[in-house]
Amino acid sequence: MSKRFLLFGEKPFDLYAREKFSDITVGIEHMNDVEVLMFREDFDGLVKKTTDFYTFPRLEISFDEKIVDLVGKPDRTRTRYFAEYSLTVKGNPFYLGLSPFNSGYRPVDLLVELKENVLSFVIDTRYHSEELSSEVTEHVKREYMRIRRFITETQENLNRTIDYYNGELEKLVIKQLANKLRKAIRCEKIRQALDFN
Repeated sequence: MSKRFLLFGEKPFDLYAREKFSDITVGIEHMNDVEVLMFREDFDGLVKKTTDFYTFPRLEISFDEKIVDLVGKPDRTRTRYFAEYSLTVKGNPFYLGLSPFNSGYRPVDLLVELKENVLSFVIDTRYHSEELSSEVTEHVKREYMRIRRFITETQENLNRTIDYYNGELEKLVIKQLANKLRKAIRCEKIRQALDFN
């Protein structure tokens, strides 16, 4: 199943991260006391295990193995041609719709299509023949380079944003797990006191 959306423009990453942090807090609150108490002597191990589970993975969009195609689309009475570029994505594809910190001016509003881990976008050749002239080819190349620069720079900015929130995630996990461990120890003492022989 494919999905069409505005690349890096659907929702701010910080809003998404705040929602995830809220879910993580609830998830830690609902952790089993026994699981937490197993790590009583290895709190750092519990923090690492929990942080690794919730970590935001970095996003990588590869231009190295791109697939290029010329696609014809009906345009009134003639066919108009578009250069279609497909790129592989590593990491969470959901992040492709998120805008990073300091995104500032958007040089490109790029509508893309995502099928599993393949991202596709098209460049209008503004031409009605498969035999592209050198001027048309040059136009497509300029557009491609502009889009590539936008994707590369925004991906780097998004990964800096992800790194920042991974640092904040660890602080959140430490605080929440410390509270959870204190409660689990208190509950264990109460259970022991009530465990009559």
